[in-house]
Amino acid sequence: MLADFKRDYPGINVVSVTGRGNELTTRIMTERRAGKFIGDVYSGGTGGNYNVLYKGKGLDPIKPAFILNRSGIVG
Repeated sequence: MLADFKRDYPGINVVSVTGRGNELTTRIMTERRAGKFIGDVYSGGTGGNYNVLYKGKGLDPIKPAFILNRSGIVG
């Protein structure tokens, strides 16, 4: 997936961080508490997503980020 993204959007520099779910959710929450909003995408299990990020208010709502294009499709 990362290779496809880089091919389609060569002007965007992607930094990928890997680790265990609990390590990544702890990192994200620590960054947010420090006022740093570095991560754009997180893929992990439901436990960390819900119990840490959602309950800890570490997620931003996605609805305001949706933009209607000319065809009326949200993307």
